[in-house]
Amino acid sequence: VRGKKMDNKRKVSVKWNTETLKNIEIDLSSNVLEFKSQLFSLTDVPPERQKILVAGRQLKDEDDLSKLKIKNGQIFKMIGTVGEIEQAPKEKIVFVEDLPQEQQEIQEFPGLVNLGNTCYMNATIQCLRAIPELKQALKEYKGSMSSENKEVISTSLRDLFGELDNSSSSVSPHLFLSKFRKSFTQFAEIRNGVYMQQDAEECWNQLYFCLKLLPQFKGAKTLGESAVQQLFQGELTSSLTCTEAPEETQVNKTTFDKLNCHISNETSHLADCLTKSLSETITKKSSILNKEAEFKKDSLVSALPYYLTVHFIRFFWKSKEAVKAKIVKPIEFPFLLDMYQYCTPELKATLDLKRKSAANSLQKASDNTKLTPVNEMFNDTGYYELVAVLTHKGLRADSGHYVAFVRNGGKEDWLQYDDDVVTPCKWDSIAKLTGKGGGAWHMAYMCIYRTKHTEDVPTSNTTTTTTTTSTTN
Repeated sequence: VRGKKMDNKRKVSVKWNTETLKNIEIDLSSNVLEFKSQLFSLTDVPPERQKILVAGRQLKDEDDLSKLKIKNGQIFKMIGTVGEIEQAPKEKIVFVEDLPQEQQEIQEFPGLVNLGNTCYMNATIQCLRAIPELKQALKEYKGSMSSENKEVISTSLRDLFGELDNSSSSVSPHLFLSKFRKSFTQFAEIRNGVYMQQDAEECWNQLYFCLKLLPQFKGAKTLGESAVQQLFQGELTSSLTCTEAPEETQVNKTTFDKLNCHISNETSHLADCLTKSLSETITKKSSILNKEAEFKKDSLVSALPYYLTVHFIRFFWKSKEAVKAKIVKPIEFPFLLDMYQYCTPELKATLDLKRKSAANSLQKASDNTKLTPVNEMFNDTGYYELVAVLTHKGLRADSGHYVAFVRNGGKEDWLQYDDDVVTPCKWDSIAKLTGKGGGAWHMAYMCIYRTKHTEDVPTSNTTTTTTTTSTTN
């Protein structure tokens, strides 16, 4: 009929063993992996065990359904089994309540199944999930799975968080991964028939970009037009001075959602990296000299975020070998981070009011699992506590392995999320993630710090330490 708009949905049937699943609605804008995830919910056959055939042809996960000329009533065939036939257990069944307390608690923290070089995504998601305020914002989000890009990613992340919260075993993030790869095709690169390893920091950037559509927290004092910006966004005030014409200066303000820390021979701990990264030389057009010239750029923090994310820039491009190589120099980082020395004089004056009157409880860690009231969601002391570390093990960005280490309450209570394997660990294990074990061992790639509230900070100037590093105001 002329002028009739083509529907993007089709109802098909799927033959599986002796059954025929009828009237399954599929979305032609999706791919085969999403279709497999849909069949998984109907049959319990994991997507990795499914073979989908239509008209005698086996479909690939990345095949675009819109190009298959699917008609209503089309018949597909699925080959696959739910799993091995269950047999009587060889060992006595132990119920959760009969386990030691430490093992009982670990049942509450499910991991994410690796779907083929997806550890970068799994580790990123587990670090984001360690932020209770973000979980709450997602829980209240009313987005739809029928939308595109930013909205569908936020919606599917909301649903994945909900699935993790209500599961006592590992969760397979098939649907989220499919939506993510469809929205950001750089994460769908295939080499030799296998999905390539990706950069966790780039994954973090894309998720942050999508989460910007979350509604604001009403009553929050932090910067930002969305909930995620109110949690992570800070402000830098930078002065630029031309080295050849010192009379040419300018001051500007910019927002940041994480601090990128450069690593060099002169850096050995986070304090060095921050100092180096906030003072640099750039090249730009000089209005006085009318040519490209060097400018000294010095930056200070003029507004602190509630959560401070630190990104150690460990990867760089080696043009001769055409690979993204890794800087494996060890970098120490503290549990308690004091940002006072990196702040503008105006911000320091504001921080002094609370720092002088704060309770003397430096050694007591805050409970990072508790939701912060919106009206308390700001930093007025300059102090932060570590809540998550995302690590990389290996020598190149396109290989190796990512793991998330997340604090679960006190300073000594941590969980290691290695895809679907979750194990408890203590602070001494976290303090070893500096990279002294070389490229073959886990080393911190991103650190997420949470504001330490007034009642938890020291009353006087205090050295901020780990077991091996110190930072002074």
